[in-house]
Amino acid sequence: MGADGRGEVGGDETWWKSLHTDLEAIAATPTERVAARRQWIDRTLPQHAGVPAPAEIDWATAHGNCHFANLTTSGPTLPDFEGFGLAPVGYDPALLYAYSLLAHRPPPAFVSNSRF
Repeated sequence: MGADGRGEVGGDETWWKSLHTDLEAIAATPTERVAARRQWIDRTLPQHAGVPAPAEIDWATAHGNCHFANLTTSGPTLPDFEGFGLAPVGYDPALLYAYSLLAHRPPPAFVSNSRF
């Protein structure tokens, strides 16, 4: 799949469970680095989603560039960690979901699986 997110998305249930476990491990990793700045969130949510940024945000470590071009089909494996750092909780799954919309069909795990 290309970096624009077009093409086949995701894998089988084992693949999604593995991705979920990996993202949880990343989120639990302490860091001082920042992947998504508060100022960016305050500007971007109203601009692109038409909603104000929340007053309170819970933060966790994120891969920071989680899209299908950065996931292997086996495993999955998440390469390309130069953008990792603190981001709002759920940032990586939300980014992956947004990229899946470019393929015009969200992966079933996002639609039917509350783990994400």
